[in-house]
Amino acid sequence: LIKKPISFFDDRSHSTGSLLSRLSSDTKKISGAVTISTDSFVTAVTKTLLSVSFLFFTSYKLTLLLLACALPPIIISTLFTSKFISTYTDLQTDAAANSEHQVEETFASITTVRTMPRAERRRVQAYFTSLDK
Repeated sequence: LIKKPISFFDDRSHSTGSLLSRLSSDTKKISGAVTISTDSFVTAVTKTLLSVSFLFFTSYKLTLLLLACALPPIIISTLFTSKFISTYTDLQTDAAANSEHQVEETFASITTVRTMPRAERRRVQAYFTSLDK
């Protein structure tokens, strides 16, 4: 967007608010994809519970042995994984907020940024740096 001519931003349909709204909308779509992953997790848990119920019905002794041997490693790995995912999600959220801030700042002063080539390069570099974090 930063490469667009200044006249592009003069158009009412390309105002700062509408562009930021579009950016926010795209972010919500990405969030929706994460929600689908959560739905998959719930489905997997349901299938596991149903499978264990079936196993218990078939042979409760064997099922208890299986749970005694398999459940502790599963719980431990789940705890480590959830800690990792939580940390990664926090970092990703912070990076997205920083990138959105860079875009908002650039859109708010687009006329100044476009008239000064060095400022334009700095804004592009700041945006890509914020994406790399």
